[in-house]
Amino acid sequence: MALCRLGWGSDVYVYYDVKGGICCCRCPLSDGASLLLQTEREMIAHLRLHRDAGHEVPEDAIAELEEGRPLEID
Repeated sequence: MALCRLGWGSDVYVYYDVKGGICCCRCPLSDGASLLLQTEREMIAHLRLHRDAGHEVPEDAIAELEEGRPLEID
């Protein structure tokens, strides 16, 4: 389940991995390597690093992580 995708309003692609954890796919902070974190708290901290670096991160992605459940996308 994707929390946010690359495109207008987002410089990151983050999703819940089916094998567990939350992935920041092709992470610009990791030289393009995907980063798999285990908890919502870890991913929130990571996304804040993206914002500090000037990357666009949708607020609703962080809000969904704070609530501890994936965003429903039709």
